[in-house]
Amino acid sequence: MGIWFKDDRMDFYEITDEKVRKNADCVAALCMKDNLVDDKGFSTLKVKNYGKTFNLCECEPFHNQPIAAKSLVSCFLVKEDMIATAASFVNGRTVTNLRIIFGFKMLNSSTPVIKVSNDNIYKGVKVPYRDYRRGTGNWTDWALVKLDRKVVGQPIATLSKKKVFRGQPVYVIGHPVGLPLKYASGASVENVSETYFGAKLDVFSGNSGSPVFSSDTHEVIGIVVRGDTKDFRYTGKCWTSIIYPNAEIQSKGAECTRISEFIAIVDQL
Repeated sequence: MGIWFKDDRMDFYEITDEKVRKNADCVAALCMKDNLVDDKGFSTLKVKNYGKTFNLCECEPFHNQPIAAKSLVSCFLVKEDMIATAASFVNGRTVTNLRIIFGFKMLNSSTPVIKVSNDNIYKGVKVPYRDYRRGTGNWTDWALVKLDRKVVGQPIATLSKKKVFRGQPVYVIGHPVGLPLKYASGASVENVSETYFGAKLDVFSGNSGSPVFSSDTHEVIGIVVRGDTKDFRYTGKCWTSIIYPNAEIQSKGAECTRISEFIAIVDQL
């Protein structure tokens, strides 16, 4: 997926807009239970060093931060006991192995939160609704996961009922490459279809399932599900994020399922 124009990603502690900070609190990391080590009321996320793992150049942002040792994506709270995410990561057979972690973020430039109270970790119970269709027409990719109990202390995302339009300013919050929570702004909707839209957001693989918010209303308008560009390039000695310099590049950017695909279902629950 990569970076568009310039890298706009920020850590949680750098966010000054209170509405964005509140929205960040509704976003969680989603992984399998074997990515955690239980320890007397807390669980520690298994991590590795981002820069060393990918042989990143020293100038790469977040070079020394931790990333999840195993696959981790993003999700967000839509009901007291339910999250939404990309369908590609969840299914009914493995749902009870899912763990939803609130609070995996950087407190400052050098302090990651990788040990989390079990009160802030939730288990998947079932996938009551899931739609995963790919093809040349109107594809869609989303899932709702019911949790083992109501989430306490985290806000529920507000889902937009307004029309998505080209040029609409947007931002995204999630866990690119399994990093601690990141916020990226400076993008806009590029194209719109019946079931999805494209936006040139600064996102990577772990952003799958991330909510995309309207910059004007701070409501969720979509879910990041895939991209058609590469994340990194090799310089000959190390790897660095690809920065796509202009809007003329033939790409839709991040492709996002529209919230309108399932908002009526959420409203009825």
